[in-house]
Amino acid sequence: MIESPVGAITRRVDEDLARGIDAARRAPSAHNIQPWMFESYGGGVLLGWNPSRDLPHGDPTRHYMLVGLGAAAESFVLGVAAAGGSAFVTFDWTASEHRAAHLERSDDAPSSDDIDLGRAIPYRQTTRWPQTRRAIPLAAIDEMTREAVVRGCRLLVITDRRRIRRAARLTGRGTARNLADRDVFGEFARLLRMSHRDPAYWRDGLTLQTLARGRFRAMSRRIALIPGVMRLMVSVGLHHLAASTQQRLMLRSSAIGLLVAPSTEPADIFMGGRAMVRVWLRATRQGLRVHPMTAALDHQSTREALSAVFGARDGEAPMVALRLGYGHAAPQSPRLPADEVMVSGSRLR
Repeated sequence: MIESPVGAITRRVDEDLARGIDAARRAPSAHNIQPWMFESYGGGVLLGWNPSRDLPHGDPTRHYMLVGLGAAAESFVLGVAAAGGSAFVTFDWTASEHRAAHLERSDDAPSSDDIDLGRAIPYRQTTRWPQTRRAIPLAAIDEMTREAVVRGCRLLVITDRRRIRRAARLTGRGTARNLADRDVFGEFARLLRMSHRDPAYWRDGLTLQTLARGRFRAMSRRIALIPGVMRLMVSVGLHHLAASTQQRLMLRSSAIGLLVAPSTEPADIFMGGRAMVRVWLRATRQGLRVHPMTAALDHQSTREALSAVFGARDGEAPMVALRLGYGHAAPQSPRLPADEVMVSGSRLR
């Protein structure tokens, strides 16, 4: 009999913390890298990251690392809430020790919103497939924007076709630049899991089934994403054609959201990750599909232009763009074993 992830974690911490850690390890991260590590102490858990899972080319400032760690912290809080408990987060960014925060129990009763969002964690997934043009009710958009405000951030949503077209063009431009950068694309390619025979297929990264729907699309995607093929495409300018797939995905969406934090300070970026999870889980509760798209945010010119499309304020830091809409559910991404993300021996202290 295979032991459940919660059961495996419970051998090292009590059940409340175990449920929080199990929820946290299911959080979204860049390319599904899953950088987090957890170390129990007394009545709490230290949240840190594995330096071997840094993305030095694709994420040189650790922006997406902080967003992912914030997502894990919020998922911990919501996972504890779903089990009837309460927890709080203390940000403690210590880069030299690869530590991000303390996650501790609280005596307060969990809010009904936290319980509701926590129960949605097992159903959260990324859908990179096309969406329908069915309009999202304004009430649903309002609920998602309120979840961002809970963590001091803002979710800016556009639904008019003119601005969606502008956002899509910027996404295509940013994607093309990433495909043309050999180091950035190489990092991404190392996290592709194109075959069930890959030993890492059920562990981390991006599986072929999550990237494309249908045999033809999956096969064409598999060929185009071979590093040697992509280098050839770049040499003749065909990488723009590959990048246009991301542009078309955004064009087919009925709504695009841009999550912004108050500043680029580490604490605010971390809080942006916490807000992202709340928005995502509220969307999941409403039957919406979510696809984070960050290529336009990877380059200053497209990032500033995208912020202007959404009407972000001066000084606000864009965290992630989200395609929001209705469509088929995609397969969930793989997860590292519970035991592997638990560390001991004061490695984070």
